[in-house]
Amino acid sequence: MHCGNQLTFRTWQKTTLHQQENNADCCAAHILMPEEELIKVEHLPMWEIIEYFGVPEELCQKRMDAFATAAEIDRWHKQ
Repeated sequence: MHCGNQLTFRTWQKTTLHQQENNADCCAAHILMPEEELIKVEHLPMWEIIEYFGVPEELCQKRMDAFATAAEIDRWHKQ
C-alpha cells in the first residue's frame, strides 16, 4: 500500500512492464539472430532471412530496425 497518487503508480507499472517486454524481445532477437550470422545473410531478401533463422517476420523486422546495433546500422548505410 503506497501513499500518493495510485494512478501515477499504475501508469509507471505499465511503462515499466512495456520496457521490460521490449528488452526481452531485443535480447531474444539477438540470441536468435546473432550479428555474426546476420552478416552472412544480410544481403538476402527479408523472407529468406526469416527462413534462414526460422523466426517470425515481426521479430526479424525489429531485429533489423529497432534492435540493430550501431555497428550494423553503420555497415548497412555504407552498402
